[in-house]
Amino acid sequence: MSENQDILVELNNDELQELVQMYYPHKRKFHVIYSFLQTSLKSKSVHGMEDFVQIYSPNGSWRYDGTFIASMPSHGHDIVAHSLDPSGKNLTDGLKFTKRFKFGANSSRDYTLFYAIHEQFSSKIAEVFTETTNYEVEFDEVEMWALDQEEALTFTSKDWEIPAAYIEEMVSSEITLINSVWPHRYRDSENKHRDWLTVGLGYGVHLKSTGNLVAWVKTSCLGQLCALQTLEEYKRRGYAAALIKRMSYELAKTDLDPCALVTLENTASKNLMKKLGFKKLYNCVFIGVFNKK
Repeated sequence: MSENQDILVELNNDELQELVQMYYPHKRKFHVIYSFLQTSLKSKSVHGMEDFVQIYSPNGSWRYDGTFIASMPSHGHDIVAHSLDPSGKNLTDGLKFTKRFKFGANSSRDYTLFYAIHEQFSSKIAEVFTETTNYEVEFDEVEMWALDQEEALTFTSKDWEIPAAYIEEMVSSEITLINSVWPHRYRDSENKHRDWLTVGLGYGVHLKSTGNLVAWVKTSCLGQLCALQTLEEYKRRGYAAALIKRMSYELAKTDLDPCALVTLENTASKNLMKKLGFKKLYNCVFIGVFNKK
């Protein structure tokens, strides 16, 4: 590496396609990583979303160990990172020595968020930032729940029929409502949700009487179930289960095992996932990196 060359080298679209193919045999081991790479590849062909994500690899190491660091800087800096090398050395070296990113803040948010880091790498990545005096780090551990693609494809339209309501695909104009009650919202999160919908998928429950949207689920940048929510006065009507079945079926049609990340304390969601046939596989960690004040 020359003195002026950054350790992180950006992949072109053909190389990203190769990376997706490299991860295909591991799609049932690293569910959200594979679906994230699929979503990233799709975004490159969506008008206006070509720069939604940049995929980098430390010194091109993706070719032999699958190491990549993906940056999504718009509307809050998000990072997805993974490696097929359990040591994670290239992964941590890339984060330590890159000059491409300003960790800790951007114009939309006062922290950088590492998305769903697999439990085998979470402590290694955190150490990159805790071993300096410049950053503070926060952790949010979640459980990975997944449903086999074959099971999801057994769902039929009867499984998401709802009395006095119907499910239809989400449109961009509904994002304002969705973001307004999203528990993790921040100043620019509405635009983040809109980007996710543009490169992904969403479904909502509407009342037949008024057409009003009362429950929904959509994909995040990871390409999997996210933001499952029902307005308070419409809970306990089976809307969440119907939405999960519909979304799971649609994801399975794209050659994915549908999965969701559930917070450790969310017993109700975990019970629902279990009832619908999902299984808990492993834990992931969201890591927030803040500049010390």
